[in-house]
Amino acid sequence: MTAGLKEVAGQGTRFVALGLLNTGLTFLLYQVLLWVVSPGMAYTAAYFTGLAFVSVAYPRYAFRVARPTPGTVAAIFGYYVLVYLAGLGLLHLAGRVVANPRLAILCVLAVLVPVNFLVTRHLSLESLFARRTGPD
Repeated sequence: MTAGLKEVAGQGTRFVALGLLNTGLTFLLYQVLLWVVSPGMAYTAAYFTGLAFVSVAYPRYAFRVARPTPGTVAAIFGYYVLVYLAGLGLLHLAGRVVANPRLAILCVLAVLVPVNFLVTRHLSLESLFARRTGPD
C-alpha cells in the first residue's frame, strides 16, 4: 500500500469512527425526540447537534488539521447545512418507501455518509494545504 493510500485509509478510518460516534448519539437523540415531535423536527434537532460536533472534530481528528481555520470550520458548517436540506428531502422520500420513520433515516445515512467523507476531506485538507503554502 502506498503512503498516500495508507494516509487516505487512516483518514477514512478516523472519519468513520467519529462518524459512528456522532451518528450513534444523534440517532439516539432522533429516536427519543420522535416521542414528542415530528420526524422532521427530530431530524433537525439531532442534525444540528451533530453539526456542532463534526465542524470541529472532522478537520482536527479525522484529517489531522491541527488548527482548522475559521474559514474551514465555516465551510464545513455551511456544507453540512446544505446536507441537512438534502437529508430532509431524502428523509421525506424514504418515508414514502419505508413506512417506518425509525428506519427511513437509514436510507438517508446510506446516501450521505460517503459523499460527506469526500467533501469534508477536501475542505479540511484544503485548509491544511493553504497553511503549508501560505506566506511565511
